[in-house]
Amino acid sequence: MVPLHISPAPNKTNKHQKTNHIANKSMRLGSWNVRTMRTGFPDTSGSSDCVQHLRKTAVIDGELLRLNVMIAALQETRLPDEGSIKESNFTFFWKGKDASAVREHGVGFAVRNELLKSIETPKGVSERIMLLRLYTDCGFVTGVHGVGNQNENGQRLLEFCSRSRLCVTNTFFKGKFLRKVSWKHPRSGHWHQLDVTLTKQQDIKIITHTRSYHSADCDTDHSLVISFIRLAPKKIHSSKPQGVKRINLPASDDTYVVSKITSTWDPESSAEDEWSQVKQLLTESAAGVFGYQRSANDDWFNRNLHHLQPLLDAKRKAAESHRLNPSASTKSILTKAKSLLQNQIRHSANAYWSEVCSSIQSCAATGNASGLYAGIRKALGPIPKKTAPLKENRWHHNIGL
Repeated sequence: MVPLHISPAPNKTNKHQKTNHIANKSMRLGSWNVRTMRTGFPDTSGSSDCVQHLRKTAVIDGELLRLNVMIAALQETRLPDEGSIKESNFTFFWKGKDASAVREHGVGFAVRNELLKSIETPKGVSERIMLLRLYTDCGFVTGVHGVGNQNENGQRLLEFCSRSRLCVTNTFFKGKFLRKVSWKHPRSGHWHQLDVTLTKQQDIKIITHTRSYHSADCDTDHSLVISFIRLAPKKIHSSKPQGVKRINLPASDDTYVVSKITSTWDPESSAEDEWSQVKQLLTESAAGVFGYQRSANDDWFNRNLHHLQPLLDAKRKAAESHRLNPSASTKSILTKAKSLLQNQIRHSANAYWSEVCSSIQSCAATGNASGLYAGIRKALGPIPKKTAPLKENRWHHNIGL
């Protein structure tokens, strides 16, 4: 259960100023049971053979981008503790059990990177509940409801919706049957609507549509559910300073490049020149010659994406075809697509890690400490940000002077 609270931005406006409470632009919010969200890094996978696993966070990143989803609530992430990791287009937040406990349950959010300035950092309540607050020009919005044959869990959900004055967004809009269901029973073959989106009754007017997308694939038997919402994200102003571009200093080892920058600088400038002019001259000259550093977000998956993407597309189409029209032929096509993808994954991962190990060994042999530690950081991958809330309130002491 991953509630999403959408609240007005915490700033004061002039009462005579016109405000746009509901934006004309529709935003897509999704809900997806991903059945284990592997990052491909040892810090979160907990096993040494994770380097050859398909990086699910990267796959989910591409699928959500393809379907133009801005925020997705994720279930059954099965990642330990609480943390986050940033991919090319989305930042993933999760909350799970302790690292020493069994890897089960777990929830999370995938937030488009350009929306990070409009949200508060998601807070994990338990391995089943995580909260995210998005600031907009609208009021509060949450979601939950269900359709179909009702069991005990459905009854509890309806009672919760009745107490909280929530309504079903999935059942408010007309659509084809397959666009209302999200999970197919493996034995009976019956479709069910297990994944739903909830909203408060007074906010149903900003929901324009909710439907399932069976084409999204990340090795899960649940379909992605997307809601279209009319709202405009609003940036949260903070005191965090903006990042400063850094000159690519390793390029200074090139004598030809250094000669170009020294030719553009006059070393005989008088001492009476203002320091700001000299600083600007040096910075602009160095930036024009050396260039700026680029973010180092290059792992084996992104580097070999041009080889993996056609296989991922073929597997996604085969999975969708088998899910909608199960037969021996569609299953055979899906099995073949999975096998080809897995072989390419192992080949790409082995080639990448062999190159990284050779680079580290070469730097260690030549005494290149900077390259050595850069290779180690590259091998470890991006460090996930973890949070550990206080479990005990110990600060009850009165301190006097």
